[in-house]
Amino acid sequence: MEMFQEMQTDGLLDVDSEMDLLCLHMVAYDVIQRSLQAFKNAWNCHPIRTEHHKSPMELYISGLNQLKEDEEQGKFEGQVTELIQGKKLKPLTEWCGYADTFHRCVLDKFRVDLSLHDLVAGEITIDPKSVEITNLRQKYQQLKFFFMQRVNV
Repeated sequence: MEMFQEMQTDGLLDVDSEMDLLCLHMVAYDVIQRSLQAFKNAWNCHPIRTEHHKSPMELYISGLNQLKEDEEQGKFEGQVTELIQGKKLKPLTEWCGYADTFHRCVLDKFRVDLSLHDLVAGEITIDPKSVEITNLRQKYQQLKFFFMQRVNV
């Protein structure tokens, strides 16, 4: 993104600093994920002229429905993989320690002298869901200042 290059040019972001990369990751990750999700949703719902103006999602669902009908009519031996995907997984809410595992992975990836408590506190400080392109730079500076008070870099 152009914004990241501007941050680097302005001396705010040092791409050789693990601390800076950690802060950028924590601040920008959710914004990027939301943008990708919005693009994916738009793409999956756009009409395809050569498919009678059905969207990719409509084609996918009609394909699954056809598979289910064919399976019920005994056209396949055994179960169709596409129809059983996800049935064996437990809901995300039942996964113990997911957030803790995520934070530990982040600490392992970025070699900074922060505790798990500091990382979680920093996340609460910036509230990643509230980060938008318009305030990303400010949230980055806020998080970096918060972490720099807690570690000797």
